Amino acid sequence: MGVVRASPNYGKSVGENYGIIAPESAPPGIPELAASALTNSRVRLKIAKAGYLILAIEMRRGGGHWAQIGVSQTAEYIDGLLPLVDGQPELREYRAQGLQKNSRVGAMSKIVSAVTVP
Repeated sequence: MGVVRASPNYGKSVGENYGIIAPESAPPGIPELAASALTNSRVRLKIAKAGYLILAIEMRRGGGHWAQIGVSQTAEYIDGLLPLVDGQPELREYRAQGLQKNSRVGAMSKIVSAVTVP
């Protein structure tokens, strides 16, 4: 190992290739969501976690404020909240952000939306 490090060609990539130093892990990317309406006012979110183990899921409806409605460790999340007005469709918007050690980190996903089916 000392011989490799003493080489004039030694650098970070050589050290990583020979297992002398641990490779840097790539930072997580930007999460992606896709929303689709289900029956009974539920919405399915398909999730690409982009390297995060856990994502915070936020939703807003009726032009209101964003509120965290849950967290996801899987590639799917079902929003089963009751509608604001029973029996009426409503527009719901969603976004997600990485969670690490109970803190929000990284970029927020793009906003996706679905109109619920009562």
